Amino acid sequence: MVAGVSRFGIRPAVYLGHGHSALRSSVRDGGAVEVLSAGTARTDLRVKLEEYGALATLDTIVFVDVVTERVRVIQRTGPHGFSDVSHTQAYDIPLPKLGAELPHDEIFARD
Repeated sequence: MVAGVSRFGIRPAVYLGHGHSALRSSVRDGGAVEVLSAGTARTDLRVKLEEYGALATLDTIVFVDVVTERVRVIQRTGPHGFSDVSHTQAYDIPLPKLGAELPHDEIFARD
């Protein structure tokens, strides 16, 4: 799995997949993580969600609100279907395509 999510927090548009770290800026498989901010939330939740959803190889899209410590997890359920669940309490995000999990404590680490 490509690094980019660590104890130091998440960088916007993090690529979660297999391969070299240079692939972080492109989404090829696995998932994508978007960190919401007041200035980008509208675009992230509308435009980017639609763009990510159109990528057939993308399995999981995560939107992180660091202010409220809330995550929205959108996961592919079939060729044209998605589940969309918001979590307001601690939740470790499964990444089925990668056989991994994104721990809540790592997402919101303050160190």
